[in-house]
Amino acid sequence: MDTAPFEERADAIAASWPRPEPLAGGGGPDLLPVQGVDSVEPDATVLTVSVGYGACDADYGAWLRETAELVIVGGWTVSDPAAGPCTEELLTGVRVLGLESELGGRPVVDAVSGAVLPPAR
Repeated sequence: MDTAPFEERADAIAASWPRPEPLAGGGGPDLLPVQGVDSVEPDATVLTVSVGYGACDADYGAWLRETAELVIVGGWTVSDPAAGPCTEELLTGVRVLGLESELGGRPVVDAVSGAVLPPAR
């Protein structure tokens, strides 16, 4: 998987914060929207995010970028080359991401939409 789409998008969000535009056309398998983030406290040093993937994906995960003002997250998938025909079913799984510093008051932002992710209830 290629980190460049996420890195470029994270740079663009940080530069245009607090009004980033959504990513036109999405980012493909190397940059997918995050489905949600678990409720976290300001002293949290990890984030648990929900990532969408397909039934024929071999792996999935999440990217993370921290700045002093915000935390940017994005998903990724890797297709299974041995998989046969697949359905268009979206599955979700969780990934735990370690933060370099406590979350504090920083919003968690989805890299594809540029929107702040509300905590899961």
